[in-house]
Amino acid sequence: MGKLNGPRQDRKQLSWSYRNKKKQVKQNRPPPKATDNVQVQNKNARIIVRNLSFKVTDKDVRNLYEPFGEIEEIDLPRRPDGKLLGCGFVQFKRIEDASKAIFKTNKNEFLGRPINCTWAVSKAKFVEQLEQKKAAEKSQDNDKQNDTVNLDDTKNEVDDKEQTFEIVPNKNKIITNKITKNERKKMTPEERKQKKDELRKKRARIVVRNLSFKADENTLKEHFNKYGNIEEVKLLTRDDGKRAGVGFVQFERVQSAAMAIHYENMKSILERPIVVDWAVPKSKFVKSQQANDEDDNKNDIEIIDGVDDKNKEIKLDDPDEIKDEKSGDEDDDASVKEEDSEDEEDDDEDEEEEEDEDEDKKEAEVKEEKEPEKQERYRSHDVSEGKTVFIKNVPFSVKNDELKACMEQFGRVYYALVCMDPLTEHSKGTAFVKFLNAEDAEKCLAAGTELRLHDQVLDPHRALDSNDMKDPKSIKNQRSKDSRNLYLIKEGVILAGSPAAIDVSAADMARRLQLEQWKSQMLKNLNMFVSRIRLVVHNLPPTLGDAQFREICKKHAGPKAFITEARIMRDLKNPDANGIGPSKGFGFVAFSTHEDALKALRSLNNNPNIFTKASRPIVAFSIENRIMVNAKERRVQKSRDHNPLWQNKRKETSNDNNNDSTNDQSSKRPRYHEPNEVIEAIPEYSGVTSKPGRTKLRSKFNIKNQAELHKKVRQDQHKTRKFERKLKERQVNRQLSQKQIKPKQGSKKLSKEDVNLNKMIDSYKNKLSAPTPTKSKWYDN
Repeated sequence: MGKLNGPRQDRKQLSWSYRNKKKQVKQNRPPPKATDNVQVQNKNARIIVRNLSFKVTDKDVRNLYEPFGEIEEIDLPRRPDGKLLGCGFVQFKRIEDASKAIFKTNKNEFLGRPINCTWAVSKAKFVEQLEQKKAAEKSQDNDKQNDTVNLDDTKNEVDDKEQTFEIVPNKNKIITNKITKNERKKMTPEERKQKKDELRKKRARIVVRNLSFKADENTLKEHFNKYGNIEEVKLLTRDDGKRAGVGFVQFERVQSAAMAIHYENMKSILERPIVVDWAVPKSKFVKSQQANDEDDNKNDIEIIDGVDDKNKEIKLDDPDEIKDEKSGDEDDDASVKEEDSEDEEDDDEDEEEEEDEDEDKKEAEVKEEKEPEKQERYRSHDVSEGKTVFIKNVPFSVKNDELKACMEQFGRVYYALVCMDPLTEHSKGTAFVKFLNAEDAEKCLAAGTELRLHDQVLDPHRALDSNDMKDPKSIKNQRSKDSRNLYLIKEGVILAGSPAAIDVSAADMARRLQLEQWKSQMLKNLNMFVSRIRLVVHNLPPTLGDAQFREICKKHAGPKAFITEARIMRDLKNPDANGIGPSKGFGFVAFSTHEDALKALRSLNNNPNIFTKASRPIVAFSIENRIMVNAKERRVQKSRDHNPLWQNKRKETSNDNNNDSTNDQSSKRPRYHEPNEVIEAIPEYSGVTSKPGRTKLRSKFNIKNQAELHKKVRQDQHKTRKFERKLKERQVNRQLSQKQIKPKQGSKKLSKEDVNLNKMIDSYKNKLSAPTPTKSKWYDN
């Protein structure tokens, strides 16, 4: 009671033992835990993270979310056995930090698993939502039980994974045994994939009406087999076992079914015209039938007794609207059975005529049915995400799975689809691949020639939106214009191993490499551009003059070419006695038109007949500075403006041009419009030719390695020539050794001295060859 008016006033009256006991209790109280001091200030700044790894710790979660803002609490729930549940709660101090964390980390990979991050909900609210979901599911199950009719199990031998249809006597009531949400959740990913494949296959199912009663399954299979692989053929029958004149053909591909409808509709089988159309489920047909009954009896449909509802099909032009069409086993209670025998072919002619009349009535009734509106095909617009890649040069034998396995070297792939021709059902040689991450798509685009499949180089490009592809003019306008004429860089490049590189010296190849490197360095400056009319010629002899240089260029450019400039660059610091400096080994030549300059380049470049085979001219388009060129043009224009003679001349020429414009239009036409003009063949030694639109060298050119590669090629050529020379020498020696030396006809008379010499030699030989006489002993005498 003392605390009502403030602190106690009788503190001094308390006993000493009471105060001491209270003090000891405070001292012996255990220290508070760290989590007890946490005061959650804002419950709205709490997030939940799902699909966490079971090896995650508080420290890992803190390291992930601490960059986004101050964290007050981290809670990782556990099971009774101590194992983690795989989810966690993170309490931020500010709502803005929590929002930023959700935006940055949702669907991202964390410790090898993609996490799901969202706002946390209070436990009471979460339990309430679960109860509402359970109540809704129970109500749905009760409604289905009230509307269904149980049939014998022996008559409904249908796979649980497939959507089935049953018919009851009341035509307004349809029973659908669909997979509920709970059952779908219990399905494994493999079962879901199998379910999708089955639904996709059902899209390639067609219905054939007005069949002859003599036609069986083999007849249909043989007739439609030419359009593609057939997986199943079914013929419908009535209660009495007689054929209904309707069949279903299940193709492997939708394209095959489309071709069959296109080419076989209203054609004859067994001298009877047939009607071929897409197969649709009975539920859709019955719904449309009910809608037609409500109309002003404009499209009345009379249901014939004993005929399966499958016979009444609705024509659909869009193959995307094809739905499941089950076999005759699903409709046993609707008096539709599968006919396995062929005994009914011998029925009386009267019965066949009656059935034919029934079929004709059915066809007339089906034609009167109202066609449903086409549903627009869904088109994805995920190109802007930057994850889709368009690939050219795909081998024709490659399937989707093989392409996906090849692309997974760059990252996870969402889908890989090979483009197929709808008529031929063969690959077009192109494909689309979508990655889960845009970084993986960039890796694929940067792969270059290393991206191979079946020993064939793939050509990846960024995918374009289909709306942009409709207007080719807009695509052409969107292309960047080559204002610097960069496509002319590769004109005249000599590649090692090409026919143009034969007999080119190693010094010339090294010089070309230096010039290419210098060009690439100069063009890094955006003010530098490639001239279309000015050429630079290297490897000129030191004794060549300007006049000789002009004559050579004019000779190879053609008789109609006009040269505005031709000069050799000289060193003016060291002039000779005549005041002319030594040549620097290169010069410039300018023409009035680009065509003349291009012709001169292709004729002069690498030509062995100009100077020597070891020192050939190196010709290329000159690289100019736009600032200097513009300044020069301004100076020329200024001098012309101040020159009165130039102004008068310009006025006279303008008047003449106005008077003779009509006459000149017929005579002056571009050279490339003349139909009889013969295009001259480009010589082999001229090198690479350029085309507008290509602004860079292809990666396989590899200019840096051309000099070394050319050295190896020349060494190999030298070895082969040396080996050929040795072979020729051996062949000549063999021929000489095989020749017999013929004796000379007629002998010359010997001189006396030669005769006496021969006699002396012969006598000497005889003495040496004669036996030595034995000497007698002294006692013999």
